[in-house]
Amino acid sequence: MAGRLRSSRMNESVLEEGLMRGMIEMDEGMKRVLKNIESSRDGSQGVVKSSVMRGFEGMTMVLEKAVKGLGERFSEEAKRKERQERELEERIKWLEERVCMQRRVRMDKEREREERVQELEQRMDERHKEERWREESMQALEQKIKEGEEGGKEKVEALHTKVTELVGRVDLLTKGKESVKEREEQQEEERREKEKMAVEKMKELEGRLKGWEIAVTGSKGSTEGEEGGRHIGEMRQRIEEMERMAQEVRSEKECAMEEKVRILEEGLEKEKKDRERLEKERKEDFCKRERLESIKEMERKVSDSMDTLKILNLKFRKASNEKGDLLKEVEGTIKGKVGVQDRSECECILRRNKVYILGKGTGEKIVNGERIFTAPVLLKCGSQIEKERMERMLRRAGVHLAFHWPKDLMDFVYDIRRKVDQLGYRKDEYHVKVRPFKLDGVPQLRAEVKKIVGRGGSFERVGCWSCPPVDRRLW
Repeated sequence: MAGRLRSSRMNESVLEEGLMRGMIEMDEGMKRVLKNIESSRDGSQGVVKSSVMRGFEGMTMVLEKAVKGLGERFSEEAKRKERQERELEERIKWLEERVCMQRRVRMDKEREREERVQELEQRMDERHKEERWREESMQALEQKIKEGEEGGKEKVEALHTKVTELVGRVDLLTKGKESVKEREEQQEEERREKEKMAVEKMKELEGRLKGWEIAVTGSKGSTEGEEGGRHIGEMRQRIEEMERMAQEVRSEKECAMEEKVRILEEGLEKEKKDRERLEKERKEDFCKRERLESIKEMERKVSDSMDTLKILNLKFRKASNEKGDLLKEVEGTIKGKVGVQDRSECECILRRNKVYILGKGTGEKIVNGERIFTAPVLLKCGSQIEKERMERMLRRAGVHLAFHWPKDLMDFVYDIRRKVDQLGYRKDEYHVKVRPFKLDGVPQLRAEVKKIVGRGGSFERVGCWSCPPVDRRLW
């Protein structure tokens, strides 16, 4: 907004100054006409008429020049407004895209959070069901053992404790399966050792039961031996049934645990792939946005450099590093070099714009066989029109001018010159000129060539390039 107000004030001042200069020239022209009329009173009417006609022709030329300047100024103002509107639209579009992307990322995170919560709730329900089923199995086994307590109560209790130990070990084996991959080998070894111990204890218990059976069957004809043998058979059947039930429980637990591990691994793999995909998309979008912003920054720098004018080989009175004194001397030197007819316009342009001394101060240099103190001077104009007017005035005065490239763009300009040389336009045969220009308000770079041999002729375009990013890593 400040730049727009400054530009409008500058345009108003330029318009007012142009009109004032036109009025002064018209006043001087009219005075010359009146002077000619007074000096030619004794002459013929034809002389008077021709003097009046020349006066009106001079006035007409002054008015045409002022109107032409106004038209150029209005055209430049319209282009500048159009460029600012386009930049504003691009900025709004970028902000909308960024808001949409942030909303999409937030929705994906919320969806992932809900899925994880549902998965945790499902795991908790499955664990509660397993614990309930285990309690019911234990209660059923205890009920069967209580119903079978008719004879040999002590041995049944011993068997009950053994079976409880076996069930506890089986539970430990099944609980050991809850880890996913990290403790799989260790749990497998523990399971094998515990199964081996359980089998050995079961064999030992069967051996004791067989010994008791032999001892009991040794007393033939006794009712106690028959009851003991019957009790042993019942105990053996119960032990076998409990072992079979424990084996079934263990196999079911292993299958359920393997299925859970498989589902968990699939979910983790899917989550990893989705996270990698989102990270890749986010990285690509960030790189694209970073490159676009870097290109925009370079375009702004090139656009600013198009309004600058670099003056070389200006002669200073002495070597100095005081830039204040050098700037005063530069303004006087430039005013003295331009023609008399352009001096007033040059003073106006210098008064409105800024002049800079490039480098630390003056340096000694040989120009046209003369050793002088010089320093490059940069004139930053307010518009392209002022820059072109100042350039025409200085070139007519024989001042050496050059284009001031941004430092970040110098390597790219060297690459363009190298490509032009590879196209066959060698620097020992052709003048190569690389300059910026605007296409639909966007700065571009253009390479032009002209043969060194012979005089005259114009530059021919051989290629165009878009502005690169400021960051060389993004080229």
